[in-house]
Amino acid sequence: MLVDVHSHILPGIDDGSKNMEETIKMLRMAQKEKIEVMIATPHYNCERRPGFNKKCYEVYEEVCHELTERNLKIHIVIMFLVIVFGIIFNISKTEWFVCILLFGGVIALEIMNTAIETTVDLITMEKNPKAKLAKDASAGAVLVMAIISVIIGLMIFMPKILECLK
Repeated sequence: MLVDVHSHILPGIDDGSKNMEETIKMLRMAQKEKIEVMIATPHYNCERRPGFNKKCYEVYEEVCHELTERNLKIHIVIMFLVIVFGIIFNISKTEWFVCILLFGGVIALEIMNTAIETTVDLITMEKNPKAKLAKDASAGAVLVMAIISVIIGLMIFMPKILECLK
């Protein structure tokens, strides 16, 4: 496991990233470099600046919220594309029911994942293997549902796409 112990990842804190977009880019670069843990280490002396710890935590929460929002946005864009292709390929009523159930399942699990991660963060900010397991399991549930949805989506749409290519 790779750990970045001096990341400057929090936007607007000391000499860290300038905005949330830059933070997201930095997180993506770290992910590509196989960094699994990042520790934000501000330079300012927290004792000289009352409320600084609270500000750091609020920015940290904003980064986590932004990442969750991005995942939800991705799911919604995919859902919109499936709806468009469903209309184009005139999928059956049963296929619409299946798609709608899958949409609901993925979105519901994404919301549940956010709730679990937020609850774990409220309970402990320290590194804890059980907290990590809870977060990883809830994220894994979303991933499993998304993979199943893609497979079922391919089962619905591939025959229609192949028919058009003939």
